[in-house]
Amino acid sequence: YEALIRFKTIVAPFDGVVTARNINVGNYVNKEATPGEGKSGATADLFTVADVSKMRLFVSVPESFGPFLQPGLTADVTVPQFPNRHFTGQFLTVAKGFDVSTRTAITVFTIENEDRALWPGSYATVRITAPVEKNILTIPSSAMVFQELGTEVAVVTENDQVHFKPITVARILDNVVEVTAGISVDDRIVNNPSAALLEGNKVRVVTSAPGYDLVTREAPAPETNAQKKPSSKSL
Repeated sequence: YEALIRFKTIVAPFDGVVTARNINVGNYVNKEATPGEGKSGATADLFTVADVSKMRLFVSVPESFGPFLQPGLTADVTVPQFPNRHFTGQFLTVAKGFDVSTRTAITVFTIENEDRALWPGSYATVRITAPVEKNILTIPSSAMVFQELGTEVAVVTENDQVHFKPITVARILDNVVEVTAGISVDDRIVNNPSAALLEGNKVRVVTSAPGYDLVTREAPAPETNAQKKPSSKSL
């Protein structure tokens, strides 16, 4: 009898919070009936319980970022409830395939949520920070030159002459290219070089100057030869 009495108390299998309640006081419940119906049928959960101490964040990541989806990847996360608070997500896993309709892969991050500030089902804004390779340099994709011997870039030597250097490309991203060999951080690279630019051409490197600001700069006052007369006011 005491064992049957203990069945009156429903205990969750883990600590958490109730996120959904599908039963009300006075409803008839048995192991075969849907709560509240009082007849046989498909079973339904009485409650939905979630452990929110650590949250999982599901992000649809474009396929161009596929090479970055690996352990060590972090994400800066904000939610509408706390626009000025930032949460850190740690990479957990990624679906090994892209959705053919969206060209994205579902990527899972974990977020520590000890204070239970985050709620299940929330939308979030995610900024992903990829691990940085120290030995890789990036250049604008428009700086690449495709020659017979391979991919090169035009650099300006100490004598202000053009010299084409072969490079080794690791990855081509949206507007930049990762280069693993062929250039150094001290090289002066010509961006968007002209097709008429040849090896050994002499160039002149100029420093850009600020243009005329039509918004904030005031026009000079017009010159006049008229003498200023004291103003008079009749009473």
